[in-house]
Amino acid sequence: HSILPLANNGCVLFSIGSARVDFTNTTGVIEAVTGSEVQLTSGASITGGTLSTAGTGLIRVLGNQNVFLSNLTIAGALVVDNNTFVHVFGTINNSGSFTLNAAGNNSDFRLGADTILTGAGTITLATNGNNRIDGDNVFRLTNVNNLIQGLGQIGVNGIAITNQGTIDANVAGQTLFLDPANIANAFVNGPTGV
Repeated sequence: HSILPLANNGCVLFSIGSARVDFTNTTGVIEAVTGSEVQLTSGASITGGTLSTAGTGLIRVLGNQNVFLSNLTIAGALVVDNNTFVHVFGTINNSGSFTLNAAGNNSDFRLGADTILTGAGTITLATNGNNRIDGDNVFRLTNVNNLIQGLGQIGVNGIAITNQGTIDANVAGQTLFLDPANIANAFVNGPTGV
């Protein structure tokens, strides 16, 4: 793979735009290395390729944003700030960690189409019950082998879910709501259970 944008030496590499900014990244890598961040702002749309981090590097979706991720790989740490919507499409190959950090507002992993989650990574709904995995319509999330954990809401009565990975309500004293849409086969639980 070629390396496309690279944040290093404590730098911040970011996308700005109130209108949608499309990156076709089919064979590329967008990477943040130790002490640096790649920050995605409203309107950023990335199709294909890899979002990668090394050491303490971080891919961050800044608060109050709408960002679009389609058919790509997450190989590292991606953090979504409060009051932010990450719209996902196609196959998301998550071999890293995808963390929703809601506070007083919702932070969403939002299906913009039927979406397959692969890569044996982790999606963490952290810090607050306002974290949500939901959809723009009644789409299906197929969790092939990721660990989805934490507190918040999965489904929000708006998506169908096929779980072949693990869903773990593992925050003591808190609730992880599993609330699929009210349709036939809205929740299909696969080999490893919940």
